[in-house]
Amino acid sequence: MNESGNMRKSFSTIADFFIQMKKFLLSLLSIVCVFFTLSKAQTSAGNMMLGGQFSSKISRQEQLFIIDASPDFGLFVNDNLAVGGIIDFGIARYGETNKHNSLGISPIARYYPGKQKPARFFLQAEAGYQRVNISVGDIFIARSGLGAGAGAGLAYFFNQTVSLEGMVRIRGYRYTDTTSALQNSFRLGIQMYIPSHRIR
Repeated sequence: MNESGNMRKSFSTIADFFIQMKKFLLSLLSIVCVFFTLSKAQTSAGNMMLGGQFSSKISRQEQLFIIDASPDFGLFVNDNLAVGGIIDFGIARYGETNKHNSLGISPIARYYPGKQKPARFFLQAEAGYQRVNISVGDIFIARSGLGAGAGAGLAYFFNQTVSLEGMVRIRGYRYTDTTSALQNSFRLGIQMYIPSHRIR
């Protein structure tokens, strides 16, 4: 009886061990599944991004003040590919009398190549309407036309919904009075990634 009881106890211990292992493996599998589900959540089809970028240049010596802000949004139409819109606001002051204000509205496309990871490279392109108002002393000039740009940047994902990004962008302008301009800048920004189930 004593030997039989020991055998039952051993089998019970082994059975408990396998039950605990099964629970552990199922829990581990659940965590892995959640991880891969979340890792696709940022730039997968159906999700939305919402954020913006800015750049600035200030020089007291040159009496120069320039600031640009560009809120944007996008919908991921395919995995890693978002299309949306961007609004460009620009303010520049040169000295005491020279002022330069600009507004641009453009559709954009952004692509994140490669696999999901904390730091991701991206490419962006946009083209649309551009307007600029220039004041030089008592002289006022208003121009409108086409603004088009392209940029490459790096986004660092703090978590599944927020990323900090930096981008080098080149943007050209062609106005109806045949004048043109070219601008390049380094921009910092932040993006929020909204899962598709929260949009519906």
